[in-house]
Amino acid sequence: MVVCTNVTAPGHISVDILLDITSSLAKLDAKFDAKFGAVEASIAELKSVVTALKVDVSGLKVDVAVLKVDVGALKADVSGLKKGAKAMEADVRKLLDWKQRLWGMVLLISVVTAVAPSVWRELVQLVSGLDGIR
Repeated sequence: MVVCTNVTAPGHISVDILLDITSSLAKLDAKFDAKFGAVEASIAELKSVVTALKVDVSGLKVDVAVLKVDVGALKADVSGLKKGAKAMEADVRKLLDWKQRLWGMVLLISVVTAVAPSVWRELVQLVSGLDGIR
C-alpha cells in the first residue's frame, strides 16, 4: 500500500490512496471469496459424507435386525439340542442299565453252568421230553 504524504487538508484524501484502498479491498474480497468457496465445498462434502453415513447406519440397522432374528433361531436350536441331549443322556443311562443286567445274567448263567452242568442236562431232557408230549 502506498501512502501519500502530500495531503494538504485534513479532510482531503488523495486519489492514489483511494485507489490503493480499493485495490487492497478487492484483493481481500477475492481471498475471502476463495476461502468462503472452499468452506462451502467442505460443507457440501461433509453433507455428502453424512448422507452416506446415514445410509450405512440404515443398512447396519437392517443387518442388526436380521442378526437378532438369526440369534433367536439359534437360541431355539440350542434349546432343542439341549432337550435332545437330555433325552439321549436318559437313553444312554437305560442302555447302561441293560448292559449291567445283561452282564449280570451272563455271569449268573456262567456260574450256574460251571457249578451244575447236570442240572442243565436234566433241564434239556425235560424240555425235549415236553416237546414229545405236545
